[in-house]
Amino acid sequence: MTTRLSLRSRAVPTLDTLDAVDRTRLGPHLRAWRSVADVEFFDVIDEFGAHLYDLFLYRGEDGTVYAPGSLDVVAGFSQGSACESDDENLLEALDLAFLRRRSHGSDG
Repeated sequence: MTTRLSLRSRAVPTLDTLDAVDRTRLGPHLRAWRSVADVEFFDVIDEFGAHLYDLFLYRGEDGTVYAPGSLDVVAGFSQGSACESDDENLLEALDLAFLRRRSHGSDG
């Protein structure tokens, strides 16, 4: 059974206000990206509102899913699809959350 996940938007910090964990997570990419404004920050939450993962999407379709507040990679996104995890239920739940958000134009 797949857990229902949702994406809750987080405020996009400026480069100067990135915390140490986010700076480390994004560091290799920041040189290639034009600005942190190209990155969307999300909390991945379950149906009860529990914060399960952190998600960073670059230009709305590529990114990384981390255990919250850590550098532990849980999964990735490539061209709008969840990937890079052996947990098929997690990938399915992430894909559904992404599709709901995209179709509603907001968190979901």
